[in-house]
Amino acid sequence: MLPHGSADALFFARFARPGQPLFVLTSNALDAERLREEIGWFAPSLRVHRLPDWETLPYDQLSPHPDLVSERLATLYQFSQGQFDIGIVPVTTAMTRLCPREYLSGRSFFLKTKARLDLVRLGAGLDFHAVLRTCGHWLAAPVAAAGHADAPGLKYSMQYTKR
Repeated sequence: MLPHGSADALFFARFARPGQPLFVLTSNALDAERLREEIGWFAPSLRVHRLPDWETLPYDQLSPHPDLVSERLATLYQFSQGQFDIGIVPVTTAMTRLCPREYLSGRSFFLKTKARLDLVRLGAGLDFHAVLRTCGHWLAAPVAAAGHADAPGLKYSMQYTKR
C-alpha cells in the first residue's frame, strides 16, 4: 500500500541522518521532483539532490538541454564526494549507463564568479585549450562584451562555449 500525500517525504526526512547518505529510487521523474521539494520542506537542513533524467531517448538526434547536463554533472559529483544526505534517482535514470568516475573527475572543474583561473595548475601541464576542445568546447572570438572571460598571460582572450 502506498503512503498518502506527503507521508513518504516525511518518512525520508525523519529517517535520513547527516553523514549517512541515503538513496531513494522513485518510479518516475515527477515523483523524484516531488520528493525533493517535499523533503526540503520537512527538513531544510538536509542536502537533498535529485539526479535528473536526460529527457531524450537514446536514438534521438537532439542533445539534452545544457542546464540539464550541468545539473546532472553537479549531482554526480556530489554523489561521488558524499556531499548529500538524500539522493533521489528515478528508476529509468538509474538504469542508464554512467561514465566511469575517473572519466568524470578528469574532465570537470568548478568555476565561481570573479575566481582566478590558474590554467597551468588546472591543466596539470597539459594544453588547457586541447583539454577544453576534447570536452566539446571551442575557442570564440576575443573578449568584446560582458560575459566573456580574459585569461591573463595569454595573447588573446577567450570565451569557451559548448557546441
